[in-house]
Amino acid sequence: MNKYLQITFILLSILCYTHCIDLIPSEKPLLLNIVQKINSTNLNVASIESKICDGVTVPECICDNNGYLTSLEISCNLAIICGNVVNWNDFSGFSKLERLTIYNSYLGDPTFIYKLNPTISYLKLNTPTNLSVDKPFPRFQYLEISSYSFVGTVVMDIITSNFANVSALFLSISLTNIFQKQPNNQTTKQPNNQTTKQPNKKIKTITIIDKQQQKTISHSNNIINLGYDDNVLNGSNKLQYLSMYSLNIPNLTYFPNLRTLETTLSPNFNESSFSNIQTFDKLNYILLLFMGSRSYDFPIEFSKMKNPQWNTLNIYFGNWKPPSQYIDFSNNQQNRVITYISNPGSSFNINGSIPFSKIPTSSDFFAIVYGSYSRLPNMEMFENCTAISLGYLGISDNLPSIKDTFKKSKSKRSVYLRSNQLTGTIDESWCSINLDISNNSLSGPLPDCFYCYQNDITFSGNFIGNNFTNYNLKATCTYEQISVYKIIRIDSDEIIMMGRNIGFNTYNVETYPKINFNKNNLNDSFSGTFVNGYKSSYDIIQVRFIVPGINFTISMRNTPPIIKSILVENETITFTGEYFSYDKSSINIGIDISREILNCQVKSCTFYEIVCKINYPVYQYGVSNGILTIDGRNETFGIVLTNTTIENGYCNFEINTCFCFSKWTSLYPNQPCLIPNHYVSSSNNVPSTTGGNITLSGWFGDVHNNTIVLVNNEAVQVLSINNETVVVTISAGIGSKSIQIIQNNFTWSGLIYPYTDSTIKCLNNCGGSINGICNSNGECNCNENYIGPDCSTKLSNTSSTPPPLPPTQVLINPDGTTTISNEDTIYLIYIDSITEIDFNNNQVPNSLINLKNGWIIDNDNNNNTTMSSLMTRFYQNVNNISIIMTIESVESNNGKEFTFAGNQFTVSKDGFKLSLSVSNWNYKSNLNTLQIQMSSDVSLTEGNRINQCIDSSNEDTNVETSSNSNVLQNVNYLKISKNGKTLYGRFQDKMLSDGRSTTTITKIISKDDKKVLISLDMPHCNQCLLDPDFSVVINPDFKSSDSCGSTKNKRSWLISVAVVVPIVGCALIITTFLLRKKIMGIRKEENRINVALNNISH
Repeated sequence: MNKYLQITFILLSILCYTHCIDLIPSEKPLLLNIVQKINSTNLNVASIESKICDGVTVPECICDNNGYLTSLEISCNLAIICGNVVNWNDFSGFSKLERLTIYNSYLGDPTFIYKLNPTISYLKLNTPTNLSVDKPFPRFQYLEISSYSFVGTVVMDIITSNFANVSALFLSISLTNIFQKQPNNQTTKQPNNQTTKQPNKKIKTITIIDKQQQKTISHSNNIINLGYDDNVLNGSNKLQYLSMYSLNIPNLTYFPNLRTLETTLSPNFNESSFSNIQTFDKLNYILLLFMGSRSYDFPIEFSKMKNPQWNTLNIYFGNWKPPSQYIDFSNNQQNRVITYISNPGSSFNINGSIPFSKIPTSSDFFAIVYGSYSRLPNMEMFENCTAISLGYLGISDNLPSIKDTFKKSKSKRSVYLRSNQLTGTIDESWCSINLDISNNSLSGPLPDCFYCYQNDITFSGNFIGNNFTNYNLKATCTYEQISVYKIIRIDSDEIIMMGRNIGFNTYNVETYPKINFNKNNLNDSFSGTFVNGYKSSYDIIQVRFIVPGINFTISMRNTPPIIKSILVENETITFTGEYFSYDKSSINIGIDISREILNCQVKSCTFYEIVCKINYPVYQYGVSNGILTIDGRNETFGIVLTNTTIENGYCNFEINTCFCFSKWTSLYPNQPCLIPNHYVSSSNNVPSTTGGNITLSGWFGDVHNNTIVLVNNEAVQVLSINNETVVVTISAGIGSKSIQIIQNNFTWSGLIYPYTDSTIKCLNNCGGSINGICNSNGECNCNENYIGPDCSTKLSNTSSTPPPLPPTQVLINPDGTTTISNEDTIYLIYIDSITEIDFNNNQVPNSLINLKNGWIIDNDNNNNTTMSSLMTRFYQNVNNISIIMTIESVESNNGKEFTFAGNQFTVSKDGFKLSLSVSNWNYKSNLNTLQIQMSSDVSLTEGNRINQCIDSSNEDTNVETSSNSNVLQNVNYLKISKNGKTLYGRFQDKMLSDGRSTTTITKIISKDDKKVLISLDMPHCNQCLLDPDFSVVINPDFKSSDSCGSTKNKRSWLISVAVVVPIVGCALIITTFLLRKKIMGIRKEENRINVALNNISH
């Protein structure tokens, strides 16, 4: 017994197509002989003889109606070769045998194929036998030879003329050489000018595949060269299908009936054969598979064909070089073309993008997969393409909107972008697309059209592997997200269901009566038919979406809406009834009032209920008539309109507009004055080196939805918030910070100065340690023989008594100005104006108030004299805005100490300070501030002596500024020198905003010999308080005009010092010109001063 007997079994059976009968007696011994030959001892011979045609015993044999065997399959156990050989004459007795299949059996004769019964037209051989194929095959409708060796190597040499009598040939072999026979002096010119023999004229189908190596074809000898022998083509060639593993791309000029080509090209194939692609113009199906790692130029011959017929092009691998220009496939005008390019290599791109400018005009499917790209192509290229696959390409581009990309096409569309590196979000323009965007880096929310169906296991995988904020496999949706608008009968059988976000899977919809939806039109509509046919009685259709589990009631008739009740709640109106709609756009509700039709905007709707809202407030009450229209179906109704009071504002019903009080605003017309109009008026400080928690004070209301604080556009931690303060944490830094506070969908923006310095610098560092010492308050303590705010003025060391310095006179004038004179020099100091400034530092139109000539003395509160000072009070009332100015002169020989915003300082004897209070300012915006302008005009008297002792070098004006902090670029000290006199100005870097200490910024806007313009920037506040101070020091070596004589009519000169203060609803305190003054109180001096003032004003 053969060694394979113990592990071998034979399957023989009969498939009875009509009825089962016994095998005729004459063929039973023949079958028994074959069973015994291949060592089948497991089958009962008697059983085989009696039941071979019953279709049950062994189900793979077929008999005809007369009991003749017509189909026989012999198969040994998997991968086991049967023991004895099978000869051709073992089958010669089966007179009706048409189909023969032999698996894993040795054949006793190499010429087995040529000696079989001519009745066999279908032959499949799977054998290790080395068969002879050196002459033409017998006539077969189908011949398959799968020849591989477990014990040796089979080599077959085949010439094409041997295929003449075979209609379909499939070769799966280990080593095959298909070669051309030497011509008998008969040649033909090919398109590439090569001399080539003409092919066989009778072959209908050739299929050559290496099954053993089909996953990893690597055998260098497993190659077929399709050549041309002396069977000259005469137009009768019937070859329609060709599949082979080849050394070259074949020239198909002489295969006019060939429609399908599948070619696997070996690693060392002839690259020049790319030119033969031009002969592919009659092919319908093309598959090219390139083996190895060689690089090629992409075959642009496809784009050069004239009127190509291919409707399927598959190109696998290739390792294509970078194209020199974009590839245009629009020459293909066939319908429903499929183009599939896989593994094109890492270089096949132009600037990181897919190198195609146009695809076939009518494409069913276009795909490039498993490549290397950085950018998406222009999606307009796919406007007429039904399905697009750009997966596994590594694209790191931002996912674009396709709102305008596919608008001209009516094709339904699927787009597969899986396994890239796409970023960004998915907008609703993708809702008409069956989208697979899995395994990318997208973020943000999924649109409802995708979000609502995540629980559908066949659909949810399209979005996995991203960072969507609402990715939830248990997502539920409402009528606001999914709607069914109508179900329309198209003809006697077909119906269409239309809606919004109805999904992509038709089997997800159940209806009663039952509708079989069989087509997704990918435009929010499904097509289908009633399972039991349409009935005229059908009216109400119940629709259920299995996922996410939501029901709809739809009418197929044009029944007018029925209103059963109406509920009015302020601006909201609710209609209850039936035969309404889920489509907001189809519903119109108009209410007839005396002057116009008031539209009620639909907010939600179902078959049974409509909720709408009218513009708020209602400006007419009482009974009104209305009409409800749904898709042309009408219903009239009566309604009583009502309205409620606005708490944080007032409404003008004549113009249908509400106005909010200053701390409130409106985001929506139907919710007037309900949102806090929040703002920041002050902030405390933290060390610049460490940062820390700061308190932002202002108005924030009691509603704090989604509060976010941004400092320099970066979110910071919000530790606490109430109606007056927000506490946040900031890092170390210097200077100003932009700040945004976002809550209740409303944003406030401004600037804060959150940092403080550990030390406060003095003016000019007090002249150094010899002149004086800087104390902790930023004031100089001068050493002996040094005076002045910066200790820079040195007293004379001579023993003789110096001449007296000229006296200073100060007058507070009834118009609110203050006059200071010294010798022939006169200073006029006054508050000039106040204006509102917007966020862009522009003056708000019509907000300027001129103050200079409008002051009124408050006699009831004047002359409040103490031992240390004297105060005079002025006021103005402009457009309900209250403005109060108080001038306080210091009389004490020891001066007067002040504490302001945590800072301590001293104003010397004979100085005065000015306070300004502004209240009830009606701002146009809570982002706006105020700006105050203050002026000091300086002139020389006319008709009096001019001091001849002043050195000409001291007549020039010199202006100096300095800061007391390393953190802020602020002007804290101002020094102006002229004619031997020095004017000092000191500006605190603190102010009080609504009673809280905060930082203020002072800057020099402009300076010249006649004017110095200074701005003080302050935050938004209801009451602001500033406190700069000034002083004039006369140099010790200054000589009066009495010691030098005088000259009449010397040209007068002018110095103006102006302080510009941005302020919001403030009380302003300015200590101005700390001067040595003597109030003379004589008419002659007043007249002299008045003459000078008149000269200034003219």
